[in-house]
Amino acid sequence: MLQFSYVRNSLQQAPFGFATRFISSRVMPARLLLTATLLTWSLISWSQSFLHEGCDSTCLPILTDVSADAVLDCNTAFPPFDLPSSVSCEDVPVTNMVSVELDQTLVTSYDLTTALGVGADWALWLGGFDDMGLGASPYFNPTAEGVVLNLYANGTARILGDLVNDEDDTQQFHLDLFLQYGQDYASWEAQGRLAKDDLGLGAYVDWNYFEVVDTLSRLEGMGAYEGDMLYMDHMPFSRLFGFQLGADGANNKNTNFGMSGWFWYRGMMAGQPVNGTGDVNADLVNPTDIPVSCPVVESRERLVLAWSECGHDVHSHTIQRHDLEAPYFVSLPPLEAVECTELPDTAAFDAFIVGDDCGSDLSLEVLSDVVVGPPCNQQLTRTWRLTDACENHTDTFQVVTLIDTTGPLFVLEDVFLDCTEWDAFEPTAPVITDNCSPAEDILTSYTEGEPVGAFPSDFTIELVYTATDLCGNSTTQTATITVTDTVAPVLTDLPEDATLSCVEWANYEATPPSAADNCTDNLGAPQMDTLVTEGSCPGSFTVTLTYTFVDLANNATAHEQTLTVVDETAPVVTTSPEDLVIECTAPWPEAEGENLPTATDDCSGVIITWSDDTTFATCPGDQIVRTFNIADACGNATSVVQTIQREDTTGPTFDSLPEDIALACGEDIPATEITATDACSEASVSSEVDTLFSACPGNYTLIRTFTAVDACGNATQHQQTLEVTDEVAPFFTSVPEAITLLCDEELPSDLPTAEDDCSSPVEVTLLSIDSVAGVCPQAWSITRTFQAMDACGNSSEASQLISVVDTVGPALLLGLDPVTLECGDLLPTNLPSFADACDPTVEVIELLQDTVLGECTGAYAVTRNFEAVDACGNTSTFSQVVSYEDTEGPVVDASSVPEDVTIQCGDALPTDLPLAEDGCGSVTLTTTVDSLGTDSICLAAQMVTRTFTFADDCGNTSTASQVITVVDTISPEFDVASIPTDSTFNCTDVHPTCADFDVLAYDDCGSTAVDCQIDTVPTACPGTFTLVMTLTASDDCGNSTDATVTFEVEDTTGPELDLASLPADTTVQCGFVPDVMDSTAFSVTDDCNGWTFGAVRDTTGEEDSPCNYTHTDTYTFTDCDGNETVFVQLLTVIDTIGPSMSTAIAEELSFYCPFEVPEYTVPQFANDNDFPFAVTDNCAAQEEISITYKDSILAENGNDFTVERTWTLTDHCDNKTDVVQVIIVQEPQLMMPNAFSPGNNGYNDEYAVENLALEDNGDVYPPCDWSDDPTMIHFMVFNRWGNQVYSSPPGARYLNDWNGKSANEEDLVDGTYFVLLRINETRKLGTYVDIRKDQ
Repeated sequence: MLQFSYVRNSLQQAPFGFATRFISSRVMPARLLLTATLLTWSLISWSQSFLHEGCDSTCLPILTDVSADAVLDCNTAFPPFDLPSSVSCEDVPVTNMVSVELDQTLVTSYDLTTALGVGADWALWLGGFDDMGLGASPYFNPTAEGVVLNLYANGTARILGDLVNDEDDTQQFHLDLFLQYGQDYASWEAQGRLAKDDLGLGAYVDWNYFEVVDTLSRLEGMGAYEGDMLYMDHMPFSRLFGFQLGADGANNKNTNFGMSGWFWYRGMMAGQPVNGTGDVNADLVNPTDIPVSCPVVESRERLVLAWSECGHDVHSHTIQRHDLEAPYFVSLPPLEAVECTELPDTAAFDAFIVGDDCGSDLSLEVLSDVVVGPPCNQQLTRTWRLTDACENHTDTFQVVTLIDTTGPLFVLEDVFLDCTEWDAFEPTAPVITDNCSPAEDILTSYTEGEPVGAFPSDFTIELVYTATDLCGNSTTQTATITVTDTVAPVLTDLPEDATLSCVEWANYEATPPSAADNCTDNLGAPQMDTLVTEGSCPGSFTVTLTYTFVDLANNATAHEQTLTVVDETAPVVTTSPEDLVIECTAPWPEAEGENLPTATDDCSGVIITWSDDTTFATCPGDQIVRTFNIADACGNATSVVQTIQREDTTGPTFDSLPEDIALACGEDIPATEITATDACSEASVSSEVDTLFSACPGNYTLIRTFTAVDACGNATQHQQTLEVTDEVAPFFTSVPEAITLLCDEELPSDLPTAEDDCSSPVEVTLLSIDSVAGVCPQAWSITRTFQAMDACGNSSEASQLISVVDTVGPALLLGLDPVTLECGDLLPTNLPSFADACDPTVEVIELLQDTVLGECTGAYAVTRNFEAVDACGNTSTFSQVVSYEDTEGPVVDASSVPEDVTIQCGDALPTDLPLAEDGCGSVTLTTTVDSLGTDSICLAAQMVTRTFTFADDCGNTSTASQVITVVDTISPEFDVASIPTDSTFNCTDVHPTCADFDVLAYDDCGSTAVDCQIDTVPTACPGTFTLVMTLTASDDCGNSTDATVTFEVEDTTGPELDLASLPADTTVQCGFVPDVMDSTAFSVTDDCNGWTFGAVRDTTGEEDSPCNYTHTDTYTFTDCDGNETVFVQLLTVIDTIGPSMSTAIAEELSFYCPFEVPEYTVPQFANDNDFPFAVTDNCAAQEEISITYKDSILAENGNDFTVERTWTLTDHCDNKTDVVQVIIVQEPQLMMPNAFSPGNNGYNDEYAVENLALEDNGDVYPPCDWSDDPTMIHFMVFNRWGNQVYSSPPGARYLNDWNGKSANEEDLVDGTYFVLLRINETRKLGTYVDIRKDQ
């Protein structure tokens, strides 16, 4: 049995030659493959080409308001199948509107072939077709191109293909048969319908059954039937039978898988109406499932036919779901941090909560595990990829820190060394292992502590060895190194004994021997002992030096040196007087102060003496050589020499000085003689002159220098300045004479000549030209003024007079050629051009015109007459002939021609028009528009030319044009509603991707494309970051616009507590309040970051309400982003437990008499009570516990009773504890013996009433009710005759002390007596007693 899958699907088919459009929607994961046959024959909209008799093409039905193809996403429901409207002729209305929906999500396609069987074989039988003369036979079979049957997922089917008559291959039909309501036999039979089992095989229960979609099913004529049309309806009309599909007889021909069905046909053949019935009997072979293909996941084709007597109109549109949206993550299982050598376990797929809007099968993979960061706390970024059946995918990632918190492992041992081994000592590197870092990557270092002892000889030092793995985890171990030294220093370079002078001794530096030690690198200076022995004189003595070296280990070596000191050195001069130069007139200086040397001596005092040696000379002067002798007390001496020189260093003095003077150019230089004198020698005077020239040759300065020199060459100078100036102007030697010139003659250019006596050369220039007007503008007089200037700027002037005259009329410079003008043109207004040799502003006057008419109105000649007059009245004449004709088109007003412009595509073309005029007739305007694309990619770029053609009445034309450049420079605009808004996501959310958004952009001129890119900007916390989505909308012309959307991925969720493990609010008893919990009591996770823990207990209210109060324990878990998760546990602390007895009380007490029952004053408090027990409470203090009791009589029998004493212990919260104590008060029954033997033998000597006075604490009881009457006799004894023989004293209680004697103390004889015991007035006991003394 064929099973149909009723699934919401949609398919868009396109007519042959058109592309199929798909639009994204959410749908089941499948793909649709359209066969070439369907693409060829499925039409979006078509109308039949034949008409009934009497119809014309204007009456064909037309479907209006038809639905367009649509693409849905997976969240959008399929729209309802609303039928369109239709129009037709009023007298031939649309009488039938049929529709069918084909679910093309999964198509099962069969090739339909002729079913072969008993009798004639056909695929299609048209009953009576041959009898009506319509066909060579009624039988039609598939052509070579074939016929297919497509079964659709919603129980519809379509048979499509070409059929040919089995006897005439020109007689063909195109079959398009639609079936609907596919169902199995059980459903078909339930409706009272039957199967047609002609073969009687009984397999009909496994067949499927359909109904024909009436009228929409058609046979369209081809070949010889071209233009004919037959409509097909279901038969029988009662639909008792259906089109049946299956094996074993469904085709009513054979047992092959096939189909059969009965139909009614009606329509027009060869222009005549026909009708009849027909059958389909076919085998179905080559089944092929054709699912939709991604991105299409569901497709439905909807067909509507409007029918009238004049024909029909069919429309088809397709609705598809496209899966273009990626699946999404809802939540990810947490990624647990692991040690650095491991990767986190890969969670199973079912640990993820994921979704897909299209319900697609999803696959999940780890796209990458990327470890970044330093070795310590590396971060693993695991990228997950979730992919649906259409290969849409979403990536997300989780970040976890790979940690290593364990340091390396190793062991160190102590070391013992000789000090000589220390320098070369290198610690032996221990064998180091680490849980994560390879041994070669472990950094090792060691540090030495401060030495303890004599370093580096005899000491101990701690060696601290540190091993650090790649993650910075360190392990430190310490070993002790002990170093010893037992060898003394060795001395070398021993200083020898020496003899020193006193000076040497003063500067002597003892040179200790060198010393070396096996271990002490620097022994330092030796210990030096000095012994001095005086000699024969103060400067003579002996010094003994002892050098001792001690190493750091106190090993010592010594050496002695003897030094003999003598004084053989003269005093040392510390300062010597400087040589002096004094003036020749100054006195000789004395030997004192700075002119006396100073000296020192290391051994004795200093004595200074001197002598002068004088030498006389003129120049430089006299000289003294002064010799100082300096000696010490031991006769050692030295000398110092000072030279004192007299010199003449002062120049002579002039006796008189000449003054500076000023001279005119040409004056003589005066001579001057001066003299000088000198204090020490004769003086001579000399002079020399220097000349300082200026730019002006006549102006200069003379510097006269006088020098006076004495015999020693000392000189004195003086300068005299003489200023020479030129202030005389030059003079002219020749000047041009006065002349007369015509106005057009050039002015002369000759210049006068001039000379100067002092400052040549002289420059002559034309200083000015001044004119004076004459009788007319071109007659005037000119004065040329000349200037002569010498080199010093002195000047003089001269002038020449020139007379100018004008006697010549203007000359024609540029005449006017004869011209031919258009009819209607204005007469030219231009003038001929005249030039005048003297007058630049010649006046040209147009005189009266002479007109000569031509052959027509527009043809004539005009003679224009002109006269030129200059300013002095001189005249000239000229004439021009102007001919008129009509040969030119209208004149376009260029200013009115629209300028070339550039407009944006979509803007309207300009409508402004130019203007033109014609001097002879009217003007008409014709406008044409041409366009040309300028860019093969940017189709909006066009060049539009508007051409304007003006024509006059004579057919003369003129044109102008405007070029309009159409450009697209406007960027597309985003559909703002489609742009996602800036959003904030939690780090556990599925982060948005470009595929999550269908961003739209619009452009007035062409298509647009939207590109999307998302960049990630990290933050300080690893679980949060910023996603920056950049959207770029661009059109075909390269215009683009950007939009930026920011998604903040935040951690707004605090750490998550395992709710199942959280302690509930609870009520506890006072005194049993648990402590605040630590973090280990909670199961906490955070999907984004680590967390910290804090706990606070609020005990507010405890003091105010100690019996019922609340502890609020607030536990705060804070992650890296400061998000807090707060868990609050309320501990309701109550006190509902009463006090308890810390020492037990007797549950039962027994007493003989009521007065024995203890009584207490109540209430009392536990801290100070006289009760036979102690009391405690879980919360209350002793002073807050109250104790009371209450007695209840449970039973009473005479003097005997039972008391239930209920002790009530009440704490400060009024909690009570009752402790029940039973007190039994029962007096023992008095038993009076009936015999006793007072034989004074120590046995039974007194008459003892049993249970009488068992206790005696000063009172005799029991019995408990002794009478207090002092006169009452309590015990009496009577003999058998009734006489009283004994009684106790009045008021005295009987104490079992009657010894068988009478009242007068005589022994009673043995016998029987009556004994009476009186307790009180009402209580008496008596019995007979036998007395037997011998018993």
